[in-house]
Amino acid sequence: MAENKQLTSTAQVKAYLSLGEGGDDALLDMIVDGISARMESYCGRTFPSTNRVEFQTPNGSSADLVLDHGPINEIKSATQSGTSTAIASGDLRFLDRTLTLLSSSAPIRWAGGIEVTIDYWAGFKDAIPADLVLAATSQCAFEFQQSSPGQDRLGVVSTTPQEGESDSFAVHDWLPGVRATLDSYRRFN
Repeated sequence: MAENKQLTSTAQVKAYLSLGEGGDDALLDMIVDGISARMESYCGRTFPSTNRVEFQTPNGSSADLVLDHGPINEIKSATQSGTSTAIASGDLRFLDRTLTLLSSSAPIRWAGGIEVTIDYWAGFKDAIPADLVLAATSQCAFEFQQSSPGQDRLGVVSTTPQEGESDSFAVHDWLPGVRATLDSYRRFN
């Protein structure tokens, strides 16, 4: 599985803005990378499928471990501290961020106080959901339009063309439609 952290692409942003071939690709690449990272940080999750290694110490009261990232799409290995034998993949079941230990297809409790190392892939395996791609693309387009190459309006909301001209500035977090989309994917621990 490849690791690609971008939620949109420079080509998608250029198409959204109806930009032809131009010299703004480096700036757009930076914006795409930055917006993708900000969106993941805001939502508290990684969207593209990414390899993770996690260490957890179960308390012994549950068959489930809730991992930090999801949706889980592959468990590469799971081992308990003090053993060199991996837990057989047939003894594990996963759904979203939850890893369940099984015996004869029935859930059993993890041993309490013994660290478990889980090597897994989590995130959207095949494609980023279309609403996230659109949100990332429109936010990147907005950021580009605020830059000098875009319109030279970095943070400008309005200009009063009079003697002693003045500009009004605003700090933008997320566009309203982008925030609504991100809130539907936001994870709270």
